[in-house]
Amino acid sequence: MAASQELRGLVQSGLIEQKGVGRWTTYTLEKSIEPPEVAEPEKGEDKILVYVKTHGSINNPECRELLRIDDTRAYYLLKKLCKSKQLKPKGKSKSRRYVIY
Repeated sequence: MAASQELRGLVQSGLIEQKGVGRWTTYTLEKSIEPPEVAEPEKGEDKILVYVKTHGSINNPECRELLRIDDTRAYYLLKKLCKSKQLKPKGKSKSRRYVIY
């Protein structure tokens, strides 16, 4: 019963066309439907910079959690942002945080 109600709704909204009745009913798409535009995913560096601008700073564990990456990748991205003078490190070792340059 639920499937026929769903199909009836699609016919009424103009998305599909019904041909035939009863057991021999077939449904076809009324017109070509374009998929919605998908926004390009943000790069890891961009997400880090947005996070730092919002929260003031970031550390390695926060970076790993934000991007769902391992320690080595987080270290690489943070170091890359420091080399490009977008972030600067503050503190030593485990207490190191990164802030906007």
